[in-house]
Amino acid sequence: MVEKYYIDVSIHPKKSGKKPGGQAGHLGHTLEQVEKPDFVITHEVGEHCQHCGDSLSGVARLVETRQELELDLPPIQLQVTEHQIEICACKSCGHINKGIAPDPIAQPVHDHWKPYFGYACQHGLCNAHHLRELTYQHEQYGQKWCEQMRTLLLQSNSEVRKAQEQNQTSLPEARFAYFKGEYDQILTAGFLEIPAIEPSVGKQSRKKQHPGRNLWGKITFWGGGRGE
Repeated sequence: MVEKYYIDVSIHPKKSGKKPGGQAGHLGHTLEQVEKPDFVITHEVGEHCQHCGDSLSGVARLVETRQELELDLPPIQLQVTEHQIEICACKSCGHINKGIAPDPIAQPVHDHWKPYFGYACQHGLCNAHHLRELTYQHEQYGQKWCEQMRTLLLQSNSEVRKAQEQNQTSLPEARFAYFKGEYDQILTAGFLEIPAIEPSVGKQSRKKQHPGRNLWGKITFWGGGRGE
């Protein structure tokens, strides 16, 4: 059996026929010396002549300066904080007292890649990914609920940004309730709009579902709708 390998030559630059390196007339950009180097190392000449061995004591020294530019990135080090929580029992009542640890500082926001959910923490899904998927489902399959959800997400994001500019930490309860209600209504309508796919006759494979069903499931479950 002969294996064939195909290479997309369009991504490889074509040979220009020129010699490698700077071309004639090209203005070069050389790394110049700096006024204050980060490190200074002095290479002493020693106390005796390198040729005859006679003493160099009392002989004036000149200094020749040469700089070498070493492009070295500092290593990235992770800092790990261990929270040690004290536990003790009250001598009087026997109550188990436990120190209070701070809540996690960060909440990961990602694109629903399943391995991420292996981390034991609260998760958030990236709405930038949702917007792209909603746009695709609307344009490709005509799903009206996707366009409605996309509009709602953009509207809520706009109001949250305005609230932040006014140093507010959250939306007014009335606006939050409005967005929550609209969110649930759109998901309910979407559930009815997504068509079912009839299983193929004679096949025992997993039942197919409409491409919009997976997106609906993600937004429903992680958005606080039917999946909660």
